Amino acid sequence: MFSVYTVCFFGHRQIDDFRIVEQRIERLIDKLLNEHEYVEFLVGRDGEFDQLVTSAIRRCRKHLDTANCSVTWVMPYLKSDYIKNRKCYDFRREKEMSNNIYGIDLGTSNMKVYCKATGKILNEKNTIAIINKNQMYAYGDAAYAMYEKAPEQIQVSFPIICGVIADFNNMQTMIQEFLEKHAKGKTRGAEFIVAVPTDITEVEKKAFFDIFYKSKMKPKSVLLCEKPLADAVGLGLDVNEPTGAMIVDIGADTTEISVISLGGLVLSDLLHFGGNRIDDSISSYIKKNFNLVIGRKTAKTLKEELGSGTPGMEKSMVIVGRDVVSGLPIEMEITAEVIYAAIKDNLNSICNSIKMILEKTPPELAKDIIHSGIYITGGGSKIHNLDKLFTEITNIKVNSCENPEECAVRGLNKIVSDEKYKHLGFSMKSKIYK
Repeated sequence: MFSVYTVCFFGHRQIDDFRIVEQRIERLIDKLLNEHEYVEFLVGRDGEFDQLVTSAIRRCRKHLDTANCSVTWVMPYLKSDYIKNRKCYDFRREKEMSNNIYGIDLGTSNMKVYCKATGKILNEKNTIAIINKNQMYAYGDAAYAMYEKAPEQIQVSFPIICGVIADFNNMQTMIQEFLEKHAKGKTRGAEFIVAVPTDITEVEKKAFFDIFYKSKMKPKSVLLCEKPLADAVGLGLDVNEPTGAMIVDIGADTTEISVISLGGLVLSDLLHFGGNRIDDSISSYIKKNFNLVIGRKTAKTLKEELGSGTPGMEKSMVIVGRDVVSGLPIEMEITAEVIYAAIKDNLNSICNSIKMILEKTPPELAKDIIHSGIYITGGGSKIHNLDKLFTEITNIKVNSCENPEECAVRGLNKIVSDEKYKHLGFSMKSKIYK
């Protein structure tokens, strides 16, 4: 017979100094496992402190390579629904609520939502159509179909600009209706974890928090997660390890270059240009050299079909635009070499920023990056031969992934599902910003 030492943890639902508390808890658990033959841990399951303790126990057990402990989840009280109706209490409903968790990535071009209950990722255009200045006419893919085609009384816009929320009210209305439509009314009392850019102000991050916390959905909790960390988890990297990794996320309005290690950001740079500026460069180049006016949608199609990080691509495409001289619509064949000439300066700017970050990276982390390579994500990373261009400039191999625009939301999926990653989320509930 071995002696059992029982430890019960009590803590707050919301934690301000997350990392400080986490370190103290880990030291305590490590000491308990070393001093006692067998430890029984009793932990709650509803708050941030409970999640922190459970994760810390698992990490310590793995680190010490021991099985001399157990974890039991404890309900702090019996729910009134159960007390009043014990025989007919719906435990299935209880299970459904435990899966009522959503991972959200609100990009300039697309909004991606992971639903834990279904295990599916919903991807739709982050676009809204307004009629009569304040009435929502359409949103998502339906609104994007109207872009550059709508009459004067319908205004089509993107509520996220340069990585931050530019139209709070309409963004909140759109995300609520989107979730209600796809989740079939199961959003009330849900938990949300939202990916946010790194190099934005605390007030701008608070706006992402308030979009959900101050909504009609009355969420149980709202957590934010730095987007580079979500990208890294989505790529299959163990961000908790003391190993450096470089993530280059090329979005529609921003490009974020980050070096991560030990679950945190070592270096980060947010560039205020991305796929949209590349589209504008294509439009301007074609207008200047071919006297042809094209829309942003056409420019985006040219980028996706003919865009390349290196010259020599033999491909062409016929497009329709408006002739500057005659004012009439005409067809014209555009080659890949033309598109390369239009976008090469933008791609070189990203290359220069990557080189600047590498120059600032500590030597030991730089060694890790050379071994593992640079990881590129985001919709803009789908440009042909972009990995070859980055490799030529840095002499470091470049890793791309399938569906790079969904990388962050796949990471949020793992963060809400795996205890060892839950500490990457943080709350802004207790903070006040003016």
